[in-house]
Amino acid sequence: MAGISLLAGTHEDETWEQDGNGWTNCYFNQPPNLSTAAKSGGGVEAPQQRGLCLRHAEDAAAVISVLGKPVNIPDELRQREARLKTQKDGRLVLSIRKRLTTLPRKAGSARRVN
Repeated sequence: MAGISLLAGTHEDETWEQDGNGWTNCYFNQPPNLSTAAKSGGGVEAPQQRGLCLRHAEDAAAVISVLGKPVNIPDELRQREARLKTQKDGRLVLSIRKRLTTLPRKAGSARRVN
């Protein structure tokens, strides 16, 4: 496995990972894992190990494509926030935020549309 390791927790890029012993690692010439692919696409880790959040579902589709599994996202969902998470059995789950909008009914009232 080609890569480099630096001591003292050197931070070079979001895709570089630090272990619990103060070493920073970056791997070359190998396919990225989900965390590295998502971070290179602008993703950030969700709190409480709930996956990786991406600004848009189209960014999540690009990450999935880098992992070798292209996916088509409908146009109306492409600009919504998305989350990627690996299940215990290894399956990758893509979640796209449900957007609630309000449409005016009569003066002073509104209804939610899912």
